[in-house]
Amino acid sequence: SRGSVVPTFLKAKNKGVLPIMHPDTTRFNITLEEATDFILKAMETSTGGEIFIPKMPSISIIELAEALAPSCKRKIMGLRPGEKIHETLISETEAQRTLEYEQHYVIYPSGYTIAHILPLGNKVPQNFVYNSASNQQWLNITQLRYLVKKHVDANFEV
Repeated sequence: SRGSVVPTFLKAKNKGVLPIMHPDTTRFNITLEEATDFILKAMETSTGGEIFIPKMPSISIIELAEALAPSCKRKIMGLRPGEKIHETLISETEAQRTLEYEQHYVIYPSGYTIAHILPLGNKVPQNFVYNSASNQQWLNITQLRYLVKKHVDANFEV
């Protein structure tokens, strides 16, 4: 995707040094195909005003660097203005209007009465936050390498 660090790392791999903004950085991961399928399904079920959020695995920037270029050095650059260490897709405030489904979450607009839609999904716990650091599902180095080879560069080799 635009802004993905994968192309940056693959290009920097040839120079022997990967630029890392912060060693604790985590991000969610979704392929273009998964995102497209999710959008189409959300369009089918949306009644208007909801925010659909897919359940996605998280990745560690350090594990991604290891997956793409294990022999490269890493240079910590520091966070750029506006950049966060972790991605938050559902805040504690939004959780009050959020239902969980098998493959996704839906944040309903303020005008909705959750009681009317509860049979369709499960209310998330109080103080729930969905962010890339506290996520339960993570991609490991082997899975990251597979995804890069399949979706980014068919010639990718470690």
